[in-house]
Amino acid sequence: MNRYIRIILSTSVLIFGIFGFQNALIAQNTVSLYLIDKGWNLDTNIIELRATHFQRVGTMHFSLKEINNQGDFAGVDQIQLMNFQSGVNITYNSISKTISVSWDVLFINGFNIPDGQLVFRILWKSNPNFSHCYEFVQSPLPTEIKDPNLIPQIVKLYNSCDALLNVPSFFNAYIDINKNCNYEFQEDLFTQYTILDSFNNQINTYKNPQNLFYTKQEFGLHYYKILPVTSLWTSCTNYQMVLIDSTTKIIGLSYGMQSVVDCPELSVEINTPIVRRCVDYSYYIHYENIGTLAADSVKVLIKLDPFMSLKGASIPISNFQAPYAEFLIGKLDIFKHGNFTITVNIDCDSTSIGQTHCVSAEILPHKDCIIPANWSGASIKLDAKCENGKNKFRIQNIGTQDMPDPVQYWIVEDDIMPGLKKDIKLNKASFFDIEYPANGKTYRLITDQVKNHPGLSYPSIALEACGKNGSGGISTGYYLMFPEDEEDPNIAIDCQASRSSFDPNDKTASPLGYQSDHYIESQRTLEYKIRFQNTGNDTAFKVVIVDTLSEWMDLSTLKILNASHPFSFSLINRVLSFRFDPIYLPYQSIDDANSQGFVQYSIRPNSKAPLETKLSNTASIYFDFNAPIQTNTTIHTINRDFIIVSIKVADPSILNVNIYPNPGTDYLILETDMLSPEKDIQLCDLNGRVLLSQKWIGQQSILQLNDRFQSGTYILNIYEKSKLLYRATIALKTKN
Repeated sequence: MNRYIRIILSTSVLIFGIFGFQNALIAQNTVSLYLIDKGWNLDTNIIELRATHFQRVGTMHFSLKEINNQGDFAGVDQIQLMNFQSGVNITYNSISKTISVSWDVLFINGFNIPDGQLVFRILWKSNPNFSHCYEFVQSPLPTEIKDPNLIPQIVKLYNSCDALLNVPSFFNAYIDINKNCNYEFQEDLFTQYTILDSFNNQINTYKNPQNLFYTKQEFGLHYYKILPVTSLWTSCTNYQMVLIDSTTKIIGLSYGMQSVVDCPELSVEINTPIVRRCVDYSYYIHYENIGTLAADSVKVLIKLDPFMSLKGASIPISNFQAPYAEFLIGKLDIFKHGNFTITVNIDCDSTSIGQTHCVSAEILPHKDCIIPANWSGASIKLDAKCENGKNKFRIQNIGTQDMPDPVQYWIVEDDIMPGLKKDIKLNKASFFDIEYPANGKTYRLITDQVKNHPGLSYPSIALEACGKNGSGGISTGYYLMFPEDEEDPNIAIDCQASRSSFDPNDKTASPLGYQSDHYIESQRTLEYKIRFQNTGNDTAFKVVIVDTLSEWMDLSTLKILNASHPFSFSLINRVLSFRFDPIYLPYQSIDDANSQGFVQYSIRPNSKAPLETKLSNTASIYFDFNAPIQTNTTIHTINRDFIIVSIKVADPSILNVNIYPNPGTDYLILETDMLSPEKDIQLCDLNGRVLLSQKWIGQQSILQLNDRFQSGTYILNIYEKSKLLYRATIALKTKN
């Protein structure tokens, strides 16, 4: 399969914006004109003139003819050029069978047509039984296209009978300001979208495609669907159908994007390649308005880690009251973006290597653009602090209404839940406090968000290094197992464990996942970061990263988040590529800090991925023309209810039970050497719901599961006359 997509981003910015993408397959100042034979309508041959890179055109003239001297010119229609008239801008010489086109545009900024789109149609009356070919010729008017400053553009010409090895295909999305589903020259193009190509019972996914090439093996009927960057946009057309065959010379599809709600949607990202103690290092912040309306008085609020001091920033700090630093951005128009950095230092004396440090960024003002009609108005927010020898957590209802129904909350101590999930129901402006001893363990509070809450909030907050354990240390390695509450675009949280020595070319994932299997829930977003460093002995001029995504990843959810240097990227089915060209990366021995770089993206697993699905990922890093460097492999496993629950037995002297196999699939065997009357067995989920119950008589009982329970952690209760004798946590696992 021979396909190539490339998206070039402005080299004056850190990361892409929605406007300004240019195709790298043909130079930016090269205009291509295509003559395409679209067949016959009775005795009239229809010829399309299509163009690519027809941007800021000021003047244009060219000539074309039917080279077999068959038939005559019958006019033009479907003209997309302003002030273009047949007989004025287009003339015909019946003797030479030559059509001359001359067009002077009186627009200061020139005229634009989306790539691959129709310029106008030529109607040629003749005998359809004869062979016809239409070609560009250099007389009487030579081919010439100039910009508004009368600077000539390079022009590439394609004739109707030219044999093309591949079919170039162009996709354009534009802001349909007047909502007429027709592109107007003043309407802006943007490229934050995903194209789904359905062909031969397969769906191929392309992120921001500017140009695809189709080979003969891909001839047939293709259905194209566009997925906008956010739910604030919708397309004029759901599917566009294209039959690709030997007569197809070029494909140009346009999607008018209309606002569902006029509302700004602000997004922010924050990241750093590595967290190190005792030295200054930088965080990279990228912000953008991906909404449908400009935002005024925009500011970015940075919250520093408690052990961190702010050393400087690349833009003015408007206000600083530790741990918060505020940066004023001002007005942010639709799809406008920007970047800045902050420099920080982590204290040496009060921290240790491996300790987790978090920095958050919030972009304001925030507005929920789409509010579900059945949302109650309640909203859960969590706070945590280490104070007076205790880990203190607070669950708050910061909404405008009382909670109509309870939500569940639970605590994780390192990697164990010290008890079952519990219900909580709060009135507006009320809160509930939870305390645990400051014993050096890592504590995390997780709650469900209220039903039908706007956005993607999943409240979660953790405390690490509060107090010391019996050995005078702290537990590490648990903080990063679980995701932070940062799925809404206006919030970004970067949590990393401090490191000393490290592999300079590696890949990390957040969350890390639970325990050695790296369990995650299927609906959670994964953030991947690929770091690279020039450890050679000369400047690296180009870095290319190739990352093949798992078949169980939902490609439509891919988001490019942040990067250290300007880059382009492409997604060809499941191969994600990043290209830093040029990068001019110095080598480590002469400039360690600037010899490093990174790129970060996020993606969600497919919602249909079965439990126990493994998500593995390895990237290849190419420096100039050297052999690739392979990163480590990240692994995650899809599961649910995987956190081990620690529950005390009611009275272990009353009943001693052996349960096997653990984990169980088809059955569980319960054995005891103690004689006792008839007992009741209950298998419950972590919410306490009874899923299976049966009687137990004698010293052994077999609990038939028949592989009907999802993999996860469950509670087994044994009762005698309603009195709890025994409780244990067990693991169940579905068959592969």
